[in-house]
Amino acid sequence: IFFFFFGQQPKWTPKHFVSSFDSSEFKMTNSKKDGFIRTYILAQPQVFDIDDDSSTYIMGVVNALLCYEGQSINLKRTGLFTVYLIDSIDHSKRYKLWEQEYLNDKLNGQWKAFTPNGTIANYQTYKNDSLNGASVDYWIDGKSILQERIYSNGRSNYILKVYFYSGKVYNETTYINGVPNGKTKEYYSDGILKKEQFLKEGIPNGEFKYYYPSGKIWIEEEMKNGRCWNVIANYKEDGQKRNPGTLKDGNGT
Repeated sequence: IFFFFFGQQPKWTPKHFVSSFDSSEFKMTNSKKDGFIRTYILAQPQVFDIDDDSSTYIMGVVNALLCYEGQSINLKRTGLFTVYLIDSIDHSKRYKLWEQEYLNDKLNGQWKAFTPNGTIANYQTYKNDSLNGASVDYWIDGKSILQERIYSNGRSNYILKVYFYSGKVYNETTYINGVPNGKTKEYYSDGILKKEQFLKEGIPNGEFKYYYPSGKIWIEEEMKNGRCWNVIANYKEDGQKRNPGTLKDGNGT
């Protein structure tokens, strides 16, 4: 078992789960064709636990016996499957780990992950076993969005949005083949655009704009291979142009 702590190590009482399979106690229920299924799998799932003060995520991987429950139609998983961790002392006590939606034995719909205290930690959206659509990570309250990915055609192509705790977007970036490509935007905490630029293979290339907190344009530049290449304009907050400097083809100020 190992866990990751963020910031100062918090006060945390770890939970202990069943980590071996005893077929005499944990009995499987397998439908011959249609009906309820219960099965058990030994695995190493990631767990999103919460500290004793309910203020910090504590993420880790555990060795655990997973209990899967759901329905089968024509020997194929269909509908909602719920996956549980089992308390090592009191086997009647279970912790919901995941909820998974299936159609014809393939993931179709949302796969939700939960903390042991029952709040949602994140969800992903699948179509025929591939990520497609929204994937959301939540703050510790299980309500406010921490970040969101909108996937298309697998896990390498998506738009990433990171949020302030207030719910307003902090930045937005497009990823192609797992690398930032295209326009990226960053915002002030009140939602006003702060800066926008173009990335090519993760490196700034092309137009770069920076804005005042009022939303008025401040700086316009051209980037090339990650370098400030040409200064286009510089403005006062009232919109008047001022001396932008001498930067041209990567030289100047």
